[in-house]
Amino acid sequence: MTNTHLLILTCSDPLMWYRHLVGQLVPMVHDLLPEPGCYWSREASGLLNVVKQTDAAPTPLGYSPVRPQDLIQRGDLIAQPSSQGIWRTPTLQEIGGTAEGRIVIRKATQ
Repeated sequence: MTNTHLLILTCSDPLMWYRHLVGQLVPMVHDLLPEPGCYWSREASGLLNVVKQTDAAPTPLGYSPVRPQDLIQRGDLIAQPSSQGIWRTPTLQEIGGTAEGRIVIRKATQ
């Protein structure tokens, strides 16, 4: 799977540029080698900046975040801040429940 965005899971440093973007996607820059322990991204202003690997998870191409009030569906992927970016499919018990308290992404439909 090709990663095109980073989902900000948490912000371990309140001085980082993405501190207000937890739960949102930011672009992932592929044409530069990352700093150790970091991904390269672009701020909304266009500036190149780093995102700590422990704070973000690369998302597969075509996935976008699910709103907290939406119901979890088959095919969704779930990451929790403690998982450090490892996506998993929902369990049978989670399907049909709300995404509140979890970071859930869903494949966009055509």
